Amino acid sequence: MSQTSSGLWPHKAPRQTKSEAERRVYKALKMSLPEGWYAWHSLKLRTKMKGEFSEVNFIIADPSRPSLLILEVKGGQVDQGDGCWYQNSLPLKPPPLDQAFTFRRQLIERFKENKVQSPTIGVAACFPDTFFSQPPTQNDLQGLVIGGQDIPYLDKILNDVMERGVPDSWPVKGPWIKSLHDFWGQTWVPKLRLGEKIQLDADHRIQLDEEQLGRLDEIEENDRVLIRGAAGTGKTLLARETDMCQAARGIRVLLLCFTDALGHWFAETITHPNITPAAIRHFAARLLNENTSQILSADPSEYWNTISLRAAKEMRKDQRLAELI
Repeated sequence: MSQTSSGLWPHKAPRQTKSEAERRVYKALKMSLPEGWYAWHSLKLRTKMKGEFSEVNFIIADPSRPSLLILEVKGGQVDQGDGCWYQNSLPLKPPPLDQAFTFRRQLIERFKENKVQSPTIGVAACFPDTFFSQPPTQNDLQGLVIGGQDIPYLDKILNDVMERGVPDSWPVKGPWIKSLHDFWGQTWVPKLRLGEKIQLDADHRIQLDEEQLGRLDEIEENDRVLIRGAAGTGKTLLARETDMCQAARGIRVLLLCFTDALGHWFAETITHPNITPAAIRHFAARLLNENTSQILSADPSEYWNTISLRAAKEMRKDQRLAELI
């Protein structure tokens, strides 16, 4: 992707999440993200050493500074007492910004691995279900908490939080926005090189041949065999090979198919005197001694839809089938 358009990603709806708080923040960002800014919901990174995944709820970019803000969302009623943080009266572990700081270190490392200069990165917290007039006074959170009362005004609030979280941004050269978007992963369309596809097709054909040999053995050992398969799986080839083997042993074979085109192909490619190939509906007309070129019925489709059943009923009355093969 040569260029990433500004705005909120995903454009249509948030990534899958169980958090109603994240959905509320997503909706607010969709309505009031500052013009020219970028925001991504649910950015995940995998640590190189342990292979563990780390996730941040939102990451927001102001390319004009340039700067990034990692925004950690905590739903429910959030408060602090006796130096400890609580969420809906339960201990909040880890504290609001710890996860954001951990992700910040991993993100900086990921930029380095991709040889892209990282912008200045700050952290902040959002409590969309908690309303307050006075923000937390704890030093690491001062000026970095967005409350429920701020949600409708993010276009104004985010500027203040970004300045507080990233007070001294440095100039950045290089495609850091594009790299960040690639980390997030907008689109993946599976593609396969032509050579690899041909090789896979060849391997698949070999597997089919091996399976067909097994089916031939089953046909040899049983009087009746039903073989089902999707188009292109080799049913026609298997039927033709079976009939050729039977005919070579002196057995008279009737090879029927549904379509006229396949019936013509059988007639042209199978010349063994012990094999009678035919499209089933035309063969049924022969059994009934009917001239299909002179069908005068007002509905020819009805004639062809019923002729096979009519022929089968007639053949139960007399045994002329062997004489026609």
